[in-house]
Amino acid sequence: MLVYVYAAALLCESCGEETREKLTAERKAPADPDDESSYDSDDFPKGPTEEGESDSPSHCDHCHEFLESNLTDEGADYVLSTAGSVLRGEQSEGAALAQWIAHYEGRDSRITLKTLADGGLTIAEILTALRTKDAKIARLTALVQSVPVQ
Repeated sequence: MLVYVYAAALLCESCGEETREKLTAERKAPADPDDESSYDSDDFPKGPTEEGESDSPSHCDHCHEFLESNLTDEGADYVLSTAGSVLRGEQSEGAALAQWIAHYEGRDSRITLKTLADGGLTIAEILTALRTKDAKIARLTALVQSVPVQ
């Protein structure tokens, strides 16, 4: 996904363009917005560009849209660790985790059902359990506690 960098934050393409339009209307745009070497990203959004690899899943600083960044090894570990914590009830990032798993499963070989549990559950079942908080949470919790996060 393409992102903008502005004031030490990542913005999704829509928020980046909206911010550029607002600053332009306020006459705060640089003389040549296409010449990114002529201004600082603290003053006007730079981009759009691919984000690159990240040590954790990224979200737009303005609207919180998931930016689907590629993950470093540390980023994959972060997603798996967060999944374990959510499924054990230690933290409540279920909605964000559901987005992360839905995106990375199948795209990132480090994030698979096997790394979360060894009991035959599918990613869809995990997502359903996170969204509905149904009785499967107890089964998922027991499975996750028995499988170390790698």
